[in-house]
Amino acid sequence: MTRRNAPADKIGSSAPRLPFDADSARAYGRIFAAVTASGRKARGARAVDLLIAATACAEDLPLFTRNGEDFRSLEGVLDVYEV
Repeated sequence: MTRRNAPADKIGSSAPRLPFDADSARAYGRIFAAVTASGRKARGARAVDLLIAATACAEDLPLFTRNGEDFRSLEGVLDVYEV
């Protein structure tokens, strides 16, 4: 069986590694607030995804995901694209 490369596979190895820094921590606060305000939980497995989203937000980058539903409460905080 031939594996078809997803767009993320094409850029994954060449993408720069971004730190989780003070700006990311502040962005996480905004993201956490947006998620909880929508009535969703920001804990458990979702917490790690939100750390990634916060890093993208702090760097003013869009977030590409295979599961856009996990980030639906972030409209206006972060540009999310489902791939």
